[in-house]
Amino acid sequence: MRRFEFMSTRRLEVLAGSKYKGFIRQSYDLGVLISISSAFFTAAVVLKDSSSVIKALYNLFRGASAHLHARRYAEGRESESLAENLIIKPVLPGWTNPLSDLPIFLLAFVVVQVFHEAGHALAALYESVDIVSAGVAVAFPFIPGAFVALSQSQLANISLRPRARIICAGAYHNFILALLLSVAAYICSDQLFIYVGDYGRSVTEISEKNKLYGYIHPAAIITSIDTVNLGRPSDVDEMDVDIWDDYLLSRTKEPKSHYAWLVDLAVFNSSETSCCRSASLEEAVSGAGCFVAHQATLLANREACLDPSEVMLGEPVNCLETDEEKSVCVRPHPLSHMLRIGYLGKENERESVVVQSSKRFLWETLKVSDYASRYPALMPEYLIYLLSTLANYIITLSVTFGMVNMLPLPFLDGSELVNAVLHSFNLPFSRPWRSDAIELEVGRSALRTHQRASQRRHYMWLLNAVTLSLVGFALGGSLLLNLIDSTV
Repeated sequence: MRRFEFMSTRRLEVLAGSKYKGFIRQSYDLGVLISISSAFFTAAVVLKDSSSVIKALYNLFRGASAHLHARRYAEGRESESLAENLIIKPVLPGWTNPLSDLPIFLLAFVVVQVFHEAGHALAALYESVDIVSAGVAVAFPFIPGAFVALSQSQLANISLRPRARIICAGAYHNFILALLLSVAAYICSDQLFIYVGDYGRSVTEISEKNKLYGYIHPAAIITSIDTVNLGRPSDVDEMDVDIWDDYLLSRTKEPKSHYAWLVDLAVFNSSETSCCRSASLEEAVSGAGCFVAHQATLLANREACLDPSEVMLGEPVNCLETDEEKSVCVRPHPLSHMLRIGYLGKENERESVVVQSSKRFLWETLKVSDYASRYPALMPEYLIYLLSTLANYIITLSVTFGMVNMLPLPFLDGSELVNAVLHSFNLPFSRPWRSDAIELEVGRSALRTHQRASQRRHYMWLLNAVTLSLVGFALGGSLLLNLIDSTV
């Protein structure tokens, strides 16, 4: 690890001597309450997710989901996600987010850490605790960070209340940063951007590797994927706020889907099924593609080879309202990787194109946003994506960093706060050890102090171990269930 220290803190000391010192110290008291409340909330989330992981793994290995893989593809739809009920969601560039977001993610991580450590530094100066050193560090191989080193002797000699202000100030600053950035984004969004979420998603960048390159350009509005409407809920399939990511990453099932494409029953029955063999499922879209009859029909799960352009370029229909004696509802077989993309053309007319691509590859090579630029010459589409992605990462990491830091985990603020409380109240948690030796009163007092300190260390170790185990299990379980969802 390389450290770059900045010893001068004169500017911070000037701030600490301002006339608003009393008001700011009171605000840090509020920060203590908010930070402690967040620790209890985070602990409840960890316990809830841990129980959900246990239940999901139990059902999975017991055999309730033994036919999960076959059921998903036989029905031609997405089954319920194992990680759907988890609150903790992994944010990892290259898996849950595009790998190209990694530089933005690292920049957001540095900003969040700088604000966190600045909180400790400012609170320390307001409590007349010296800053020994401050700076940034780069851990192997390229993980950036920030640090502030305070005078430990001065920290040990102040009372619990000012010490709690210093300890909780980091998380408090993280919450303030998230709040201010959210308000700023809300205010500036109407001035600089146009919200297009009611119609779909604005394309901010498309890779040349994407087969849609040349058909869809930056600033185009994508209105639908397959039968899923990306805009305001309509009579076609609906999904939640994160519809783009959820559908393309298959993190959720298709909700109560009765929509598909209509095919003449005679054509369906007379079609071959050779293209539906595993070796032929990924034929070019220009040829025959494998389709599966919708599960709501009498011919559910029957397969047929049909022309994708003739079937999917039409508008999806409600399969519950069709005449099954004349027609049948079909969807493309999931393994055929055929997608229908609806978008607004140059004259804002609705157009659609069928492309052969896996959902994840489309997600990785096509970036979208809920907003379009009001001033395209001054703020191009890629800049909108950069700013919105950076803001989202900072807000998410700020809240997460603040909440996790207040848990009683080794080397984190929560553990320091618990230790400060135990030290302040001199809690032994058990009777002092007895000694048969005859001691002087000073010696007896020193021995008891040492015994209590040892007991505090023992209980702190136990608390750290339990918390670390629960957090590790909840986080590891979330990663495992998301991994299973992405591969099954």
